[in-house]
Amino acid sequence: MKSKILLLALLISLFSTSNAQIRLVGAHPNQNSGLIDILKWQALEPASVETIPSLLQAYLMSSSSFNSYYSTYYLSGYGASANGLLAFNTVTNEQSIQPFTNYSNISEIDMSTGIIYTLDAQPADHISVYSFNPETGMEQLVGMVEEPGIYGLTVDAIGFDSDNGIIYYAGEDGQSVLSLFSIPVRDSVFSWTKIALSSTTETFYVTSLNYDNENNKLYVLDREVSQGGVVVDSYISEVNISTGQVTQRGLLEGFDGFTMGSSSFDQYTANYIIIGYQTSSAIPQMILFNTYDNTYETGFVPDEVSEIVCDNYAYAKSAYGTTGIKKNSSSEVSIAPNPAGSITTIRNTFGFSKLTVFDLAGNALLQSDISNQKEIRLDLSKIPAGTYFIRFEGRNETAVKKLVVLQ
Repeated sequence: MKSKILLLALLISLFSTSNAQIRLVGAHPNQNSGLIDILKWQALEPASVETIPSLLQAYLMSSSSFNSYYSTYYLSGYGASANGLLAFNTVTNEQSIQPFTNYSNISEIDMSTGIIYTLDAQPADHISVYSFNPETGMEQLVGMVEEPGIYGLTVDAIGFDSDNGIIYYAGEDGQSVLSLFSIPVRDSVFSWTKIALSSTTETFYVTSLNYDNENNKLYVLDREVSQGGVVVDSYISEVNISTGQVTQRGLLEGFDGFTMGSSSFDQYTANYIIIGYQTSSAIPQMILFNTYDNTYETGFVPDEVSEIVCDNYAYAKSAYGTTGIKKNSSSEVSIAPNPAGSITTIRNTFGFSKLTVFDLAGNALLQSDISNQKEIRLDLSKIPAGTYFIRFEGRNETAVKKLVVLQ
């Protein structure tokens, strides 16, 4: 037991000092090209910045997120030829714009499945919970939280427990009480719970929720305010998900402003990350708050970068098994020609047993048993021209391919 404790202490020490392992992604307006650049870099390392032009010309504030299951950076915005959700793969730098209408600045992602969840304060007196599967394009209503009197939702106040499939949302309820909503989204029967948040600070509010999936803890940016509504101090705090108690873990001394949409959490090192401003300086600083020892360091932020997320793809691979087979199996099924006319041929070298063609709304248009078939001629004559997804299923594996039909 002693040796295990010593090993754990060593690992914590390594994580707390190895900030070069923290991979970040953000958006940056390029004044020369008129496009939005995607930046990739390692925390606090100016020499590590990599710049990739995106398909977007503008983006919506606080609309970024990172899908660790697929290594995909999402940003909602407007392009020259299409508007919607930019999907940028940080491994391959491939990108596309998806017509996902329900994505918003109150969305969170299950890193164990890749499913995106979004909250919406419609209809009146309810919080609607939607899910979106990037593989199939299927979008559906998971359930509704009945909360009479609620009139809106707090931006950037949602976190996700990927081990247990629970959304945590912090905001005012229908009686204007600052509360924590817990919403399990994997259960067959929809349910939810609510508890009032409490703190030793008389007046406070919380935003920028981030869930530590390794240690099962919920962290927030905690702002103490005066009776006149002026921010007095800012803390990184931990929320007890059972009692609602907000416990201050560390004062961010001198920081009184923060960039919206810039908070994230590195699952490997347990660093809470956010961009902050001090009264004495207009220069933004990256804050890395170590939740193991409640200390923080500050440093480099790329110029005009925002919509920052933490690239937790490596963690998701090790924790939830999103490696190897799924990617390889996808590469072992091919579609040609694509774009296709009335007929296309699928080569099923992996040995999938079923295929389903979905439209972008998630409707299944065509299903076929392809067991023991290495080559399939797919009749598309009854499918209108457009973009579709084909999902291939086997005993334990799935793969999804995009199909463009020209009629």
